[in-house]
Amino acid sequence: MRYNVAELLKGPSGGARQYQVDEEPGFELSGARIVGPLQGQVQLMRTDRGVEVVADLSAPAEVECARCLKPAETELSIHMEDEYRPSVDIRTGFRLWPDPGETLDEE
Repeated sequence: MRYNVAELLKGPSGGARQYQVDEEPGFELSGARIVGPLQGQVQLMRTDRGVEVVADLSAPAEVECARCLKPAETELSIHMEDEYRPSVDIRTGFRLWPDPGETLDEE
């Protein structure tokens, strides 16, 4: 999933966009096989420093039963909240982040 946040970054803090998700996931899991689409909702909100993302998603998955070792279907639920900060000002192109002396979080 990719969302263009340029217009959101040009607006005031508090501006928000919501998106419905219904797509094949672009990732794989260890110990499970996703057997259906990733579905749910993503909300993007402009903050004074960047864009806060709140996502509630789910997808059907096949896992191995710990007792009988046969395939079992389950529903995976994903809740995510994170804030993303732009590295350049959307209007001027000047570097915003990281500040001198600040290190990037590699996670």
